[in-house]
Amino acid sequence: MPPAGCTDADEPEASWQRGEALVVASVALIAFFAQTAAFNGVRLDDAYITYRYAQNLANGAGLVFNPGERLLGTTSPGLALVGAPLYALVGKAAFPALIDVLGCAGWTAQAVLIYALLRKTLGSRGAAFVAIAIAAGAARSYFWVPLETNIVMALVLGAFVLASRGAWVACGAVAAVAVVFRPDALIACLPLAWLALRDRPAHPWRSLASFAAVTGAWCAFALAFYGTIVPHTLRAKVGQAGLAEYARHAMLRPALSLAPWTRIVDSTTAGSWLTVLPMWALALAGGIVLGRRSRVLAGLAAYGTVITAAYVVLHPDTAFGWHLYPSTFVFAVFALAALALSAARLRTWVALPLACIAILGLSHEAILFERLEPELVDFGFRDGRDHSVAAYLAASAAPTDYVAAEEVGTLGYLSGLPMADRPGLISEGASAALVAALAGRPSRVRWAVLAAPDMQQMKRLLAPFRQVEFGEGGLSLTVVDLRAGGSRQ
Repeated sequence: MPPAGCTDADEPEASWQRGEALVVASVALIAFFAQTAAFNGVRLDDAYITYRYAQNLANGAGLVFNPGERLLGTTSPGLALVGAPLYALVGKAAFPALIDVLGCAGWTAQAVLIYALLRKTLGSRGAAFVAIAIAAGAARSYFWVPLETNIVMALVLGAFVLASRGAWVACGAVAAVAVVFRPDALIACLPLAWLALRDRPAHPWRSLASFAAVTGAWCAFALAFYGTIVPHTLRAKVGQAGLAEYARHAMLRPALSLAPWTRIVDSTTAGSWLTVLPMWALALAGGIVLGRRSRVLAGLAAYGTVITAAYVVLHPDTAFGWHLYPSTFVFAVFALAALALSAARLRTWVALPLACIAILGLSHEAILFERLEPELVDFGFRDGRDHSVAAYLAASAAPTDYVAAEEVGTLGYLSGLPMADRPGLISEGASAALVAALAGRPSRVRWAVLAAPDMQQMKRLLAPFRQVEFGEGGLSLTVVDLRAGGSRQ
């Protein structure tokens, strides 16, 4: 007999929903294990900055990059806080791969959550097409598995799903966790607040209280410990690219990420406008149609638009491609939704092969990245070179010797040495300290790791110091011993 209050007509529907949930869970598990197997070795230097914060917290030095220096140099304190106990559990060598697993979990969660958001407006088949395409790599999620990027996007989508179901207290809490994981997730709170006002929950203060409890706790700690809630990286990154250059980057990156016949490796976004314009037409069409059908999807479209505009205003270096991942994800969802809406008018025997071709094309790009990753400059090549440099420094430097370098994440995490980064992401006054060391004046810097252009520019100044080169040509790094009593050539 059916349960009390349930009719016989309700029973097949409930059974069908359970069957659907089982299918979704099964496909998600398959996708997650495939992603983890393929991409658990992806490494990025910027990710190691957060790893170093987790490392020092786990080792009792506090939530800092350099012990004794209270500077908020990570854009993901949430990942550092979560990572610290994981680091204590698995250790230095295994920790980066474990974070990749978490990144893949975030990637899979995005696919499941977007299915939940689209199912009512696109139907189960259309929503499944978009979700599987995302899991296959439609937004190039595999680039960013070492970072907090995929986790934050999953949290933001979770907040939108909760909003669609009127669960505003949980929505506020999840949105707050997203903000602690990455401050720019605060932009998602704008459309979520608009949705809450339209929904008029009975106790709106409860949602605000759940949000404030999480973010307030973090802000109170940050003010007490660092003296600020604003990441130091914001000041260091703003305005690194030209405004027009970044605006063009923001137009190209999402469209080229979706097209399965384009090649986006490392940080380049070279591509034809013949590819970009049709993709934008698809995304705009999908956003307009779905935005009219669902307030929540209109809010998601607004989130993608506002965060793109915010980064254009900030115009950081275009090499930081993960800044535009939320834009790329939202773009991909609505462009794929437009394809699904168009395919709904076709017969199944026509639409299904076309969907499979699109998904296979996206999968091919993911597979190609996995094969090329060990040789890509911004990924495997740089990581391998930096491992060699870090091993040399760990064997040659004293534990308190500061190392000046352009990129310090990998070197600091692996060597355990205090670092001074010249861009100013995790330290201050690094360039002045390096100049002082070169001039023989008192300086905390004892070693320098310099790229080939810097070596050429400072050739005469560096000539008296002992140098060891790693790599060849324009991609080499040279370790320079600046110690007052060190060996000289």
